[in-house]
Amino acid sequence: MDGSLPSLDSRLAYIRSTHDLADQIVELVGPLNAGTYRFLSLIAEFDRRKGWNCCATIDCAHWLNWKCGIDLGAAREKVRTARALEKLPHVSAAMERGEVSYSKVRAITRVTTPENEHYFLQIALHGTAHHVETLVRAHHIKHWAKGGETKMSNLVTLCRFHHRKVHEGQVIVQVLDDGAIRFVQPDGECFESASRTSGDWRELAVVHERAGIHINERTAATKWDGGRMDYGIAIDALMWLRREVSAETPS
Repeated sequence: MDGSLPSLDSRLAYIRSTHDLADQIVELVGPLNAGTYRFLSLIAEFDRRKGWNCCATIDCAHWLNWKCGIDLGAAREKVRTARALEKLPHVSAAMERGEVSYSKVRAITRVTTPENEHYFLQIALHGTAHHVETLVRAHHIKHWAKGGETKMSNLVTLCRFHHRKVHEGQVIVQVLDDGAIRFVQPDGECFESASRTSGDWRELAVVHERAGIHINERTAATKWDGGRMDYGIAIDALMWLRREVSAETPS
């Protein structure tokens, strides 16, 4: 090399090829999302038929671990998500079209109901996977029904296990003077946070063509515009939906 800078044409060609590479990556995500939906649909049907009940496995997750080489914890999540999707037609349709990823669907199916399905689907379509995970894990330190405000200072992000423990009363959440969060267990032990078709995937293209589903580099691209996610407004909207559903439900 003589140390000279690359020509303008070379730099432009490099930039164009990089943009093309990005398009190829994002375009491939669409079929992967659609293929994963097909995979989950097959799992749901297989589990419903108890096809795993062959005396060698105890449930569908164990069968997936054995036959498909999927980690047992991940297999349980796939079975749970697959069965949850059966009650969420709009989320299912979006995933079948390749528009939402398994990561987002797995997250929202933990909390989505037929009443708030459209809301969570819009969050999944327009937000990142991080936005979705943060929203579904957000927990009111002081419950909203007891006057707790929906703002970041009254919210804490929990994993699924500890979120369930808090709601079951097995863990108490406290806010310390320095803003750190303390978690207290029933035995008094506590810890603190830091300060704040067929199974052949190759046939999917044919199936999609027949169904009028067209996947390109824009299908699975998140519609997030780079703006800051307002979790307070997001959770306020969820609380409003909950009150609306409660008001419509006969007591």
